[in-house]
Amino acid sequence: MAFGCARILGYWLCENFRMPYSATNVTEFWRRWHMALSTWLRDYLYIPLGGNQHGRLFTYRNLMITMLLGGLWHGASWNFIIWGALHGLALAAHKFWGELGCATWIERRPTLRTAWRPLSWLLTIGVVVVGWIFFRAQTFNDALIFLKRLAVWSSDGTRLSSPFILPAICAVALVHLVMNKDSNWAETIAQKSMLKRIIAYTMLLLILVCLGATDASPFIYFQF
Repeated sequence: MAFGCARILGYWLCENFRMPYSATNVTEFWRRWHMALSTWLRDYLYIPLGGNQHGRLFTYRNLMITMLLGGLWHGASWNFIIWGALHGLALAAHKFWGELGCATWIERRPTLRTAWRPLSWLLTIGVVVVGWIFFRAQTFNDALIFLKRLAVWSSDGTRLSSPFILPAICAVALVHLVMNKDSNWAETIAQKSMLKRIIAYTMLLLILVCLGATDASPFIYFQF
């Protein structure tokens, strides 16, 4: 909506999200998620702190400080601090993994690379989703209850507001699997064949009907 309203007024905003949930590591996720914020954190926090110019330990420290401050920017809450710390640790772990040469070693072996990529994606999306629990929960105890319900697979209080929720989620996942991550889907879909456009627009309509809010929701960043 922000892009559409801006274009109506004659402004072209920079791209801010580029299919982040298809990322296969946390570093790639932050290159695709909220790129305006992640670029600001990099340019005004991570690099001034020294970036990766003063050795491995200082690099990990700078990553942690940057993400902790990024969490605090969203609000003075332990939940946001934990969210920032989780991403800081994940970024540091991925950097350490690369410095060990593991990523290069896997990439040089086609069979191993093919098997590793879905596992890498699952690990990445797992870190991101667990982080969102702390980000979204109102209190730390709420986040713990949510995590406990996941761990014990409890169905108490679980409901689906529509029988089409799961098909809609599958449609979203399918789009992320089949579309080029570095293309603007909204612009390139118009160039596809009639059949592909019908399928894409049908999935979009399904998502809007199933996942659309029934009431108007305030702009989420008003609270930060």
